[in-house]
Amino acid sequence: MIIIILLRYSCRMLAAAHERKFIASLAAEIFKNTTRLINGAYMQEMKTLQPLTRAQHSMWLGHNYHGSLPFHTAEWLVIEGPLDRELFHQAVARTLQEAKALHWRVIEQDGKFYLYVTFVKPDDKMGTYVLVADRPDGPFHFTAGQGLLPPGEEGTDSPAVVDDIDGEPFINDDGSGYIFWRRRNAGRLSADRLHLDGEPVTLATARQGYSEGPVMFKRKGIYYYIYTLSGHQNYVNAYMMSRESPLTGFVKPEGNDIFLFSSPENQVWGPGHGNVFYDEGTDEYIFLYLEYGDGGTTRQVYANRMEFNDDGTIKTLIPDMRGVGYLAASQETRPNLALQSHFYASSEKSPRTSVVNIETQPNQPLPEKGSVKSYTRTHTYQATHVADESNGTRWMAADTDSSPFITVDLKEIRKVGECQLYFTRPTEGHTWRLEKSIDGKHWQMCAEQGKVQACSPHIAKEIGETRYLRLHIRRGDAGLWEWKIYE
Repeated sequence: MIIIILLRYSCRMLAAAHERKFIASLAAEIFKNTTRLINGAYMQEMKTLQPLTRAQHSMWLGHNYHGSLPFHTAEWLVIEGPLDRELFHQAVARTLQEAKALHWRVIEQDGKFYLYVTFVKPDDKMGTYVLVADRPDGPFHFTAGQGLLPPGEEGTDSPAVVDDIDGEPFINDDGSGYIFWRRRNAGRLSADRLHLDGEPVTLATARQGYSEGPVMFKRKGIYYYIYTLSGHQNYVNAYMMSRESPLTGFVKPEGNDIFLFSSPENQVWGPGHGNVFYDEGTDEYIFLYLEYGDGGTTRQVYANRMEFNDDGTIKTLIPDMRGVGYLAASQETRPNLALQSHFYASSEKSPRTSVVNIETQPNQPLPEKGSVKSYTRTHTYQATHVADESNGTRWMAADTDSSPFITVDLKEIRKVGECQLYFTRPTEGHTWRLEKSIDGKHWQMCAEQGKVQACSPHIAKEIGETRYLRLHIRRGDAGLWEWKIYE
């Protein structure tokens, strides 16, 4: 059995599968389990998880900033292999106490669990480290040194397996281990998986330029090395192929070696680094990636099927918002009352328009930037967005609104059993007060979050009979991705 966990500093999703395969029951496993999502500073408990089929995932933070918590962006977690999730969640929580984490990957070997994680210290020193545990619930520990110490504190930091970010281990069919990291670097792992075995190499690729978030996978005897190029609205994914080994023999594929790039007609700007999910039995492959496009901080998750030609080359993937279709029936069968309701708010943030230049033919650009075109996108923040079932829209209060609230009219008196509140920037935490009214004039409090809580969604239960609900946001980002209401 091999267990692989991946966390990168982008918006990502929890999945479970068996024996290194992405199988059709994955969605059912997601829906029926309470899961957690992690970023570098918080663990946020989730009561539900949106389907993988959603092209954009509404609850993710979708922004980053530098400061005391660099790359403060919600992450995604991928698990392959049978695993007790609750036990593993405990391990992640303990690991997060050590330092800020950007990128995770775990392998299991001979009863030991090896966690490859990128840590960034307050002084911006970074590296990929290996922590080891006897159980998936940890505790994970460094095998040498004293862990990661704050700048200025005496002691010896534990050594990094590589002094850079995005360390991605890969276990070959013969059991040999490798690790890949940004800027096309790669190396063989020692038998104990704790060190590099020999000198690292730099993989030669057909295209040059800064690259991060590498992906390595094997299909039908071919090794695929995916690397990224450029950034923002011109972020692309390219690949190389080898029939020799994970470190040698890579050649530029026939056709479009940049297999994923912006699709302005589908409103997908700058598809960035991601990962591959697959079922070897059905030869079904899915590429999950983030949209980097609008100023580099959109970072919402998309999923599209990855298809191959007879010679093994990857067909050009046209990104869109359709997703990959349901992989299993959703476990949420209750009707969402919000879909038939009317929403209005104390204020709405003014629309924001972005204008960008996109290279529309990155595989064969026209001379003198002839294939570079200008595109416009306008973001709006109406209250109605919280019930449109779109994970790419949200309500935001005006910046000048000191007492933001949003109200829903159910149009008739209903007995409400539960509200799910998907706040924007959930990892920063929120406090709120929920009121109900029969006539829209006389209000009484029916639920409250008095202490700052970082989670998504926030849940209010046993509301009772009401026609109107009014949510006051007292602390935290004044916005909602979605507001779901159930009897």
